[in-house]
Amino acid sequence: MRLRLTLANLKRRPVRTALTGFSLITAFLLFGLLEPMSQMFETAAETSDTARWWVSPRHSISDMLPVRYREQVSGVQGVENTAHITWFGGTYIDAQRSSAFTRWVVTPEAFLDISPDIVLADAQRDAFINTPTGAIVGRQIAERFNLNVGDQIPLTADIWHNLDGSDWHFDLVGIYDSPQDETDTTRMFINYRYFDEYRIVGKGLISNVLFTTGSVNGAEVAKSIDVMFANSESETRTQSESDYILSQVGQIGNISFMLRSVTAAVLFTILLLTGNTMAQAIRERRNEYAALRAMGFSAGDLLALTFAEAVTLITLAAGTGMLIAALLLTYSDQVLPQSSGLNLGLPLVIQGIGIAILLAVIVTLPPAIRLLNQPIADSLRRQ
Repeated sequence: MRLRLTLANLKRRPVRTALTGFSLITAFLLFGLLEPMSQMFETAAETSDTARWWVSPRHSISDMLPVRYREQVSGVQGVENTAHITWFGGTYIDAQRSSAFTRWVVTPEAFLDISPDIVLADAQRDAFINTPTGAIVGRQIAERFNLNVGDQIPLTADIWHNLDGSDWHFDLVGIYDSPQDETDTTRMFINYRYFDEYRIVGKGLISNVLFTTGSVNGAEVAKSIDVMFANSESETRTQSESDYILSQVGQIGNISFMLRSVTAAVLFTILLLTGNTMAQAIRERRNEYAALRAMGFSAGDLLALTFAEAVTLITLAAGTGMLIAALLLTYSDQVLPQSSGLNLGLPLVIQGIGIAILLAVIVTLPPAIRLLNQPIADSLRRQ
């Protein structure tokens, strides 16, 4: 009987119920999309190689370091292996669409030696080292754009223009995988030799020096490197790879905080909207509630009935919104390869349902308790 009453109450004002449900679906859709993204930024550094250290320009990521810094870093006590890496940027064009994904210029052999997170076949590794125009891409990029070894990849430069004033063209000599599913395979790496010879400006300049320290205390080595370059024309800041990633994300603000602020603002707005809707619905039923109380229904029965109505509406809408979010996240890597691996997950689903039930309690209890505390005669009186 209670179920029939609950469904009948929801159908009483179908337009109002539909609009409220749509608003709730939108709110929990945003929750289902933004919360995994905020967690992605929080955990971005966890999958990085904790053994690698990055020597970066001290003042700005747009500054550059002389390539000779790699040799000087190699001479610091405690440094085991070194390589250098430079941001390329640019746009990939395949005649129908363009897409941005991470592109770095590296010294192939040295970079691969300190990158256990990149799994490359021996023949492809040799080709990358020995082909000046060679490049490798991650498995996700290759699958997304249907790339195969032997293809040519054109890149339109936005920073590094070449001597011909035309697009760069790189030969795809390898497709790398990762030893772990969570490792990023959405990057492209380019051979430094051809890049440095063919660019117009910045010859002999690099973005970062990478190094490993083995069993030595990396923090002490990092401090020694920064002291060595202090007061030079290109001062440095040396960080572990995880700290470097966090610092780069931090330069555009606390993204996780901003995303959660948006989610909280939306949920708070929906709380006000749903609270007003439920209060209005309860006021409209004051005579019916008074009649039911006169027939023997307790205040607890009516409160449970009202709460069941709110829970049914809000949880159904929340579940629908999060289901849509889960479907969108499943295919998000088709638009943004870096989002691969994003999913709602059971903990977030439970959190979302918990928020929905809490929302039902908040919007139901105050107006229902006020109404049920009124004398039956007052409730039956026409207003």
